[in-house]
Amino acid sequence: MTFRDLPSLVRLVVTGQEVDVDEAVHCLHHEVYYGGIAKADFAGTIFALALADLTRLPMGILDQKKELLPGRYLPDSIDALRDHAERMISASRNQDLIETVAEGWPGHGSGESRLAGHLANLWQIHSDHPPLYRALVMGRHRPVIQALRDRRYAGMSAAAAGLIQESDTLARIRRALECQTLLWCAHDVQMILARNARAAAFPLGDMLSSDKTIVEPATVLAEARPMRETLMSVLDAYRAHQESGMDDRAVNTLMEEDGIVRRLRLQVQRQAEQRGIDPERAADRVAVLMDRVASRVQGSNDAFLQALATPARAYSSPKSFHAAWFSGLSPLASSGVAVIRYLQAETQVAALIDELLPLANVRRAVRDRLALPAFDERDMPRGWKARSRDLLHAWRSAVLGDKDLHSRSVPSDGRDPKAGKQPLEAAIAFLNRAGDRRIGDDHGDQHCERRTFYLLDVIPEHRLACG
Repeated sequence: MTFRDLPSLVRLVVTGQEVDVDEAVHCLHHEVYYGGIAKADFAGTIFALALADLTRLPMGILDQKKELLPGRYLPDSIDALRDHAERMISASRNQDLIETVAEGWPGHGSGESRLAGHLANLWQIHSDHPPLYRALVMGRHRPVIQALRDRRYAGMSAAAAGLIQESDTLARIRRALECQTLLWCAHDVQMILARNARAAAFPLGDMLSSDKTIVEPATVLAEARPMRETLMSVLDAYRAHQESGMDDRAVNTLMEEDGIVRRLRLQVQRQAEQRGIDPERAADRVAVLMDRVASRVQGSNDAFLQALATPARAYSSPKSFHAAWFSGLSPLASSGVAVIRYLQAETQVAALIDELLPLANVRRAVRDRLALPAFDERDMPRGWKARSRDLLHAWRSAVLGDKDLHSRSVPSDGRDPKAGKQPLEAAIAFLNRAGDRRIGDDHGDQHCERRTFYLLDVIPEHRLACG
């Protein structure tokens, strides 16, 4: 809310329209954070076939990792299935990244051969068990778990009923579920990295245009402070006018001296005259509006408004909005958290699925949550740090165009072997502090480490629970 918004709000009140300041701020937030996109259109926006760069999406859309593939985008051919799978890993279909990611999937050989094997298996399931194919691809994995457990599913044909009793059929469905779980986790990472990029370069969306790679909070505060000061001076002048007890015909020194207030008054009077309305009849409604605006601007629970009210010389701002919003983590360190959790999924997704599939004569100790377990280096496979650097480099090269992660020296292969080491160490430190992800972390305070963890984590448990 700035001085620019005030004339419009006052004119609406004077001309007899109802104005809810909180609703106006909410609408402005939705316009900026979500790009004005309605919730019903979130999934269609994320999975649009023409989208080749996720960093073009608003930050609010990039937070929507729980959105599932709409039915209208379900691939209906093996070629369309490959196109879809590649876009899930890289919207631009960067083949180096796709190869690097698929190298960690179940199967044998190169990343390409593992991906091709998975897609062939998935398309065979399309022929034999169409409902399971639909569930696997759309991210609704609970019916697949139920089919593996009960050896039947809704809409199953007589032929499918015979096939699903065979152990090799169950093994193929299980393998497809593991690969699809990892594919969706890869999409989580792509969304997270694109969101990190937006937080650094476009923190306020279309409200602030800049050609800088990273927009610093100090820059925004420097531009916003004069607008806040102007708005506060208008509110102070209005209060003084109200307290003076004078009518508009009396001389009010403060009102006469303040050109901004005079312009605002003239704008409102002109609108009222054009509509044949007496502004005085709206005085009470204007007073309520101004009180609510003042309360909103002076709110003590908003960190940004508190920073605006603090003199520049007395306020030490973080170097980026990203650090302010993600518990002090840099964009690279945040990306490292997502990559390490993806790598953890490669190792532990089979056990995650096993928790949902009881074995004969075995009573499993089921955890009270289905998110990936807390990070523990002792549980990671040999060579995981080298693979995490490879994944970080490949994902950021594809999603953000970073060729060397800002390394100082780049050898002939285009990358410093140690590139990404420092941010990954920061990511490991964060994960060691975070422990288990908890139920409710996705609804925490925006500056809380628990919410940061959710925003940067892969969420296989969500798809495993969706039917």
